[in-house]
Amino acid sequence: MLFAVRMHGQHETDPIRLDQQLNDEATHISLSQEIRDEEQKKFKALSLNQITYQVLDQFEFLNIKDKALILEYFKNHSPLLSALELQSIRDIDLEKIQLLIPHFSEKSKSQINIQKNKLNILDLKGRITTRWARNIPHSDKIDLHDSIPSRFIGDPNRLFFRFNIAQPGFISAGVISEKDEGEKLWTSQSPTGVDYLSAHLHFHNPVKNVKSIIIGDYRMRVGQGIILDNSFIGSSLTDPGFLVKSPDFIKPYQSLQENNMLRGVATQIQATQSTNLNIFYSRSKIDANVIEDSGDQLEDQRISSLLQSGLHRSTSELNDRNTLDVQIAGGQVKRNFGSSYIGLSAVNSYQSIQPESVNTPYKVIINEVQNQWHSSIFHQIHYKSTLFFGEIGTDKDFHLATIQGFLKGFGKYADLAVMYRNFSPSFNARYSQVFSASGRSQNEKGISTICNFFINKELRFNLRWDSWQNPWLRYRIDQPSESNELSLRISYTRKRKWTTYAQYSIRNRYQNARLVAENFLVPVSNNNLRVHAELKFHSDWTWRSRVEYHQYSISGNSENGYLVFQDFLFKSVESPISGNFRITYFQTKSYNSRIYAFENDMLYQFSIPAFFGSGTSLYFNIRARLNHHWMIESRYSIVYNGHQNDAYKLPTQYNNELKLQVHFSF
Repeated sequence: MLFAVRMHGQHETDPIRLDQQLNDEATHISLSQEIRDEEQKKFKALSLNQITYQVLDQFEFLNIKDKALILEYFKNHSPLLSALELQSIRDIDLEKIQLLIPHFSEKSKSQINIQKNKLNILDLKGRITTRWARNIPHSDKIDLHDSIPSRFIGDPNRLFFRFNIAQPGFISAGVISEKDEGEKLWTSQSPTGVDYLSAHLHFHNPVKNVKSIIIGDYRMRVGQGIILDNSFIGSSLTDPGFLVKSPDFIKPYQSLQENNMLRGVATQIQATQSTNLNIFYSRSKIDANVIEDSGDQLEDQRISSLLQSGLHRSTSELNDRNTLDVQIAGGQVKRNFGSSYIGLSAVNSYQSIQPESVNTPYKVIINEVQNQWHSSIFHQIHYKSTLFFGEIGTDKDFHLATIQGFLKGFGKYADLAVMYRNFSPSFNARYSQVFSASGRSQNEKGISTICNFFINKELRFNLRWDSWQNPWLRYRIDQPSESNELSLRISYTRKRKWTTYAQYSIRNRYQNARLVAENFLVPVSNNNLRVHAELKFHSDWTWRSRVEYHQYSISGNSENGYLVFQDFLFKSVESPISGNFRITYFQTKSYNSRIYAFENDMLYQFSIPAFFGSGTSLYFNIRARLNHHWMIESRYSIVYNGHQNDAYKLPTQYNNELKLQVHFSF
């Protein structure tokens, strides 16, 4: 039988499904106290009456609409006597305001700067994290080294190291290193000796008019992401404000995606009080498969594919390591008008080896050249209770890509987001990341609508409709096609007591089917029904339960799947021990009817398995804070497979995983 596939940070998945799942779960799963404490350390004290858009952009729990409303409130009510006055902004969730208030001070900006803008070793805060993980074979007859294929050159252990140090609001530095299963711990084929190493040095307000400088690995966004965005941001079903991206996004790279970082230098400059300038340069080597035509010279080589897994476990994977040199440079200038702005950007990207010429129909129109130029104009206009946003991008051949939309607030009763997108099939920005079915700004046009209705503080309706077309062919789709998706959620919440919601979604699309020697399109639909409940039945204990049903249909033939899980979470203010336990039962006919479910994991990690086949999954997470400096975490998970005829029998196979993580804070 097939079994649950666990998604790790390095493996690609459906970007839209992933984004929705993360945000969907984040709405109902509170961050641990440790994560909140970690976020609190990032910010220095902020002057209450000298708030700018850049200041608010530090707080990732605020969406664009929230920031615009806060700036509008400051404009109309300054000077504020207390940060508590922010609670009177009706259109922002009170919990967000309560998270924001502790960071504000009634002191002047100059007083705060005198206190905080000097490097002091005593103010440095840091954390060292080490993690070990391994899949454990279930049979004593299996040698540990047989748990991975013999062609892999390394051992089955997975190792992780992270070091962060910072003086909040002044300077931060960090190093991340990782070894995957099957990789060597030390290798001469890496300049650093380890398989993956990422580092950064980040200066905040180092000199006058320079807001930020990052040296090393970083994430950056230009405009709405049409021409450049290597950050992660979800497309929330329940908070339409997150559809709008902030163009002032430059942050250290902290991901395990080994081929997605920008590596070099980036800076944010406050040219004038209302003009911002972002400039960056990056040069990095990424994994790619190289085909040699007649020799080993660069002019005789072609790139057949870019590799995203980041795995270097075998000779062939090592041969593809760091074979492509990629340089990216550019910047953007943005002019602010209160909570509104308009900006211009330009990005040049160059790769050292020419892409292979392909005759595959859906790739023929893609202009994959070594040297690319892209530019765009982007804007945000806040007028009364409506926020208009968008970006128009073009390449040097004037192929266009655009996103245009608006957010409309109706007080405490409802909010509405509408977004239109139109991406030319020939528009091909390598590092684009936008709200679309594919996640990229290419070969798609459509319109998306999200609407929230607030009957009262407890009862909420959320409706989402997305319809799009692909003007040109796509992978496994040999004709232009149309798709649509509808989602409806009804939720009822009692703050700090319990919450429940029911959600139904349907997605219709097309894919190829084979008839004799030709392909033709057939309709495919996915129907999901989920019922979720969460109850805090004790000050220290929370119970969570879910039932989800998935129906997959293609050409009138259907298959079904369902999943049920039960969670128990323990978190006490008085106890240094916290943890949770989950048991999941799943039954699906194949991978087509798979069901995703977010799982609690250790600090700095997330897990979203795709459950399919038939089986049971269990996991335990335990966290112990020994003292102010030391914290230990462990996780043990088991996935049983092979239940037959819905009757519990001895499983035909199962997979065990053990993780240990240690944190030292100073």
